[in-house]
Formats: sequence, structure tokens, C-alpha cells
Amino acid sequence: MRKFIIAGTIVMSFFTSTVFAAERLSLGYIYSASKSHSEIIEFTNNSVNVVSPTCFDITTRGRLDINGMLDQEFINEMHSKNIKVTPFLSNHWGRKRAQAALKNPYPLIEDLVTAINDYNLDGVNVDLENLDSKDKNSLTEFMRLLREALPSDKTLSIAVAPNPKRLTTTWVAAYDYKALAEYVDYMVVMTYDEHCYGGAAGPVAGINFVEESIKVILEEVSRDKIVMGIPLYGRFWQEGEDMGGEAIVIANVPRIIKKYRLVPRYSLEEQTPYVKLEVDQDETGPYINGRELGPGVYNIWYENENSIKAKLALVNKYNLLGAGLWALDNEDADFWTYYKDALNETPYESEKEIKIRERMEYAKKFAVVEELPEIEAMSPLEVQYIEVATPILECETEAEEEEIVKVNVLVYEVILPFEKKNKSIKIKRFYIDENNELKATMENLYYDTTYVRAVSTKALLVV
Repeated sequence: MRKFIIAGTIVMSFFTSTVFAAERLSLGYIYSASKSHSEIIEFTNNSVNVVSPTCFDITTRGRLDINGMLDQEFINEMHSKNIKVTPFLSNHWGRKRAQAALKNPYPLIEDLVTAINDYNLDGVNVDLENLDSKDKNSLTEFMRLLREALPSDKTLSIAVAPNPKRLTTTWVAAYDYKALAEYVDYMVVMTYDEHCYGGAAGPVAGINFVEESIKVILEEVSRDKIVMGIPLYGRFWQEGEDMGGEAIVIANVPRIIKKYRLVPRYSLEEQTPYVKLEVDQDETGPYINGRELGPGVYNIWYENENSIKAKLALVNKYNLLGAGLWALDNEDADFWTYYKDALNETPYESEKEIKIRERMEYAKKFAVVEELPEIEAMSPLEVQYIEVATPILECETEAEEEEIVKVNVLVYEVILPFEKKNKSIKIKRFYIDENNELKATMENLYYDTTYVRAVSTKALLVV
């Protein structure tokens, strides 16, 4: 609030502002879980604003199969909590199913649009994996057609594989980042499985792997469209075995550490914890994935508070749209004591919002309050001032392609108690020219026998 004086009377000048800072997008996938969807979301302590349950499958013919996980009551409940529901469409690693859908996309697209409208869903997250690199163009075309068919208020997102090594073959090369960005609201980059089943032991998502994956996609996609994936699972390998890397949910690891009195270690280079478990011949091993681990030495790489926070620091460092968790119900209760705050360590601003803020800051250098000429033979007690909150003066100019910036001024009406004909005051209109510089023009504003407008020239930029 700012004050200035006209003819000895104080007039209050209120300047509106746009709040740009906001919480980041916080997406939680629900896959296989031991609790109901409602219980899972309740457990998150208001830390998730988008939920993607596994409701949409693909048949062998490439059509939509709505499984029994889709629940209208759950959708309504989430909406009452301002949480968006965007189920993910999955081929569950089935290449032929996905390829059948991409070869003839129209039936699946029609099925999806119908389901989204019928169930009042907020959109869909497309999660087609294990494709061939040759499917790149057909996947992009599918997303283009789906975007055209979906109502404009429905969200379209896609899960994409990370490609820090810029591979041109294998399934990670099936995602044309730049082309897909034209049709989706955001991409969930699956920045995990750096070390996976069948491969060498190591972290699921080492910090260098995650950051390099983000850097690569940022070369072609706006950070406003990037959601960084975070794993809520680890993997373990048995020494001496040819195959390893089974998944283990991170909630189970602290229990194993406590039961077997293990001493976990933390790799500073990878920013990831790991622990070695030795099961003796006469000892009962822990149950993981429904089976008991037999005697042997196991190396478990997992995630904890430090490693999760290190990844969330990258979301803040690159000011990404948000984070996506794979998958809910794999975490322990402590996770929700720090996750939301760490995700929003710095306020999120979109690129567009940053441009507006920078222009507003630039405009403050020129923002002044015009001194109005004194009105003859008037004392402060003879004049009443009525505040008008609506900005009624504005001008427009093209600041850049396809963007119009308006510069508004706040206007106040002054009621005169007696006639004062042929009077005028000077006003100043601010605008931004084609060189993105703030300019001003002076004009005379005439008033009649009843009203005069006193103008504050504080510049406000709105898009």
C-alpha cells in the first residue's frame, strides 16, 4: 500500500500483484498395493496433488481394457481434496500390445476419450514401455492424435525413458523428446533403473545418472514440462549368482537392517545408501517379494531420506515442474515428514511467470506517482475522494511473438463540490515497446463539472 497527497488530502493507492510462487506438481503412481487407493492417499499427508492409478490396460488387439481398479467414488473423493486423477495407460512391458495400438490408434483413442469423459477424469498419463526404437514416430503420432481428441481442459502426459548416454537404439530411444513436448502438458522422466534386473549391482538412481538424464532432456524440452521420476524401491543382488537385481520396496529395508543389526553405508559419489546382508546356513532369511532369501551374501541398494533429498534438490536446482513417485505404498511413514518441503524447497515459477516478474521488477525503476495540479480555491475539507478499484486505462503492445502484455494504471474518481469547467490533469500511460523497454506517453484528461479522475501511474504488468 502506498500513499500520496492531492490538495492536502491523503488518498490510499492499492496495487495488485500476481503471486507467481506455487507448489510443484507432485504426482504419485499407484500400482500394486496392499491398501485401498483412498488409504494410500490419506497416508501421504497432503503431499500429492496428482494421482495416477493403474486403471487403463491395453488388450492384445490394442484396445482399452478398464480394469477393476477404476473407482468413481475414489475419483470424486480426490476431486473434493483438489487432487487430480490421471490414470496411467500401460502396456505392462508388452511390446506387441503397444505396437498393435500404435498401428491402429483411433479405436484406443476413442476408448480413452470416452472413459475420461464418462468418469470425469482429469486426463491420462501414457506409459508405454519396451517399445522398439523404430516406434518413435508412431508413438509421437499417437500422442498428437490423442491431444487433438481430448478436451482442452484434460491433461495429457507421458512417461519417457531417460537417455543420458544419447542412445539411438534399444527401447529408450523410442521417445522423441522434442516432438512429444508439442503435444503433452508434461513428461515424467523415469530417472531410475540405472542398474536393473539382470545387470550389474549398483544404485537404482545414482545422482550423476539422474542429473545427466535431466540435462539431456532439457536440451529439447522446457523445464516447465519436466517431472522427475523418483523410485520408492531399491534392488538387491546375491554375490556369486549370475542373475540379480530384484526389486525391494524401500519401506522393507529399515526393517531388515534392524532385524539383522546391519550397518548401512552411504556412497557420497552416488548419493545412495547400500547395505550388505549375510544370511548364514542356520539362519532364516528375510521375506522379499513373497519368498524367503536363502543362505548367501546380498548387496542391497536402496533409497533413504538423504538420497531422496539429493534428487529433490535437482528438481529445485533446475526449477522443474515437479516430481513423480513410483510407486505409492512402497514408502514408510517417515517419508512424508520431509518429502513435500524438500520438493518445494524453492518456490516454483514457470518460464512465463519469470518473464512477467522480471518485467515487473524492471518497471519498478520507472514507477512514479504523478503529482496532480492543485485545484484552485479548494480546501481538503471541501473535497471527497471515492476509490475505484477497477483499472480503466490500459494499453497493449506485442512484447514478443504470440504474447500481449498489458500495462494498467489504477484510477480514482474525485467528486467536486462545485463547478470547475474546462479543467484537465495530465496522466501517463506506460507500455513496453518492441525492444522490451518500458516507455511512457503523456496525455491530458479533461473532467466535467462533477468528476475528475486522479491517476496513479504505478505500472502493473499482466498477461
